[in-house]
Amino acid sequence: MKVRNLVFAVLAGAFLVSCNSATETESVSQLSSEKVLVEEMEEVAETQLITLNQVPGEFTNGDLVLEAGTYRFEVLNSGVDHEVGLVVAPKKDEILEADHLTDAYVSETVKDGDSQLSKGEVVLEKGEYVFFCPLNPTPQYTITVE
Repeated sequence: MKVRNLVFAVLAGAFLVSCNSATETESVSQLSSEKVLVEEMEEVAETQLITLNQVPGEFTNGDLVLEAGTYRFEVLNSGVDHEVGLVVAPKKDEILEADHLTDAYVSETVKDGDSQLSKGEVVLEKGEYVFFCPLNPTPQYTITVE
């Protein structure tokens, strides 16, 4: 009887150690997943949204002054009777299509009364950029990044 109780105690102890190891592994895995989620939320929080409103022939926002950082753009079409878009590029005398920051393009052209977000995030470093709509068409507005 003593041997059977001893074997039972050893097996029960091994089972508890095994359960504790599994629980610790699950806890570490859960903590790791929670850390990744917090990091993703912080990254999203660091991305700032710039809303640009288009009316016939212009953006109502005018020139912008921003801090260096990560941005997404939202374009509103307020009364332009055809679809509009967005181009953001570093400021220079002649802007070529190759200069466009393509992540700033809207996901699809924006119909009157609608809005669209840019395709992705755009990192703006210190310097000058321009934004405009070739479909509206609008003047080139300056974004000064400090």
